[in-house]
Amino acid sequence: YFIFKIILRIHDFHACLYHLFCCMTLFACGLNMHNISSVGKQLFFLSLQVRK
Repeated sequence: YFIFKIILRIHDFHACLYHLFCCMTLFACGLNMHNISSVGKQLFFLSLQVRK
């Protein structure tokens, strides 16, 4: 029973780590998408200015 509790505790710890890792990955992807979109907007505005 005691060993089972330890295993459960370790499993919970790993689940938390996995959850944190997923959150960080999603956050990083979101930041990258935001950067890409902002760069795209800048290029778009630049191209508009060039056309004028």
